[in-house]
Amino acid sequence: MFYALTWAPTAWVYAPETFPLHLRSRGTSSAAAGNWAMNFALAFYVPPAFDNIGWKTFAIFGVFCYCSAIHVFFCFPETAQKTLEEIDELFAADGPHAWNTHVGGAKIDLLASELVENKDKCEVEHVESMDENHNYA
Repeated sequence: MFYALTWAPTAWVYAPETFPLHLRSRGTSSAAAGNWAMNFALAFYVPPAFDNIGWKTFAIFGVFCYCSAIHVFFCFPETAQKTLEEIDELFAADGPHAWNTHVGGAKIDLLASELVENKDKCEVEHVESMDENHNYA
């Protein structure tokens, strides 16, 4: 049950964000196909595993989960609240390491907050009329 609430949607959510635009459709379809293939493998091999090794099947899954957590920490940068352009920068060759990324900090949010802070500082000149040459009268 916890897998369905946590890792199962990864192929459907993370993959479309991380592929560049020219590869997005192929990458997302590959991720979905991989997700279905692994689900098939689990459904096919887990019942015999329980019959043959019993509770040790849970230990195998625990080891895989532990290794997966380490892999995600070191290889999957945080993409929450970032634009697609910023996500492309995360995956560039000179992008930050995955463990140095964090939620938020989108450049567009910073620009929006600067506009809100500076809205009272704008100077506007009121113009009553203009002549035919578009000069102020």
